[in-house]
Amino acid sequence: MAKTRALKFFLTAKNDNNAEIAQSKVLTLLNDGDTITSNDYATLESIENVGDYSFSIVSDQALLEYIPSDGNINDYSYGYVYYDTKKFIEEYSSIDVNDSVSIGSTYSFIPISSTPQETTIFTLPQKYSSSKLIVEITGQDNSFEFVELNLTTINDNIYAT
Repeated sequence: MAKTRALKFFLTAKNDNNAEIAQSKVLTLLNDGDTITSNDYATLESIENVGDYSFSIVSDQALLEYIPSDGNINDYSYGYVYYDTKKFIEEYSSIDVNDSVSIGSTYSFIPISSTPQETTIFTLPQKYSSSKLIVEITGQDNSFEFVELNLTTINDNIYAT
């Protein structure tokens, strides 16, 4: 976990005894080397307060725990997908999940310059109409910035949040 700065999790928990009790959550974790900060981006629950996730660092590993509100830990099935901004360290890597979903990673070195220069770090292929960008910028002193952007294109218009 020490080398990982940012993780994006897509988590699910489903009660094995009652399929109507389920939860999906999108979480972002940021790690400054000492502390993990969690941002609960979105939660979809079939009933109020199905459970919560807890994160901690043990040695150099991150520990993810799910705590069901009803206390019945063994009654749940769990699933997750995560994306690590350092997962692909090549210049460009991508994984096509299906015809409409692609997960990609681009590494760009931007040299220090006294004159600000534009650097293209992402180009949205025409076959996609929207994209979520997770951008991590690391300085020479190992400081970093993490930004999430949502892009949508409609005709020739580009919208970002």
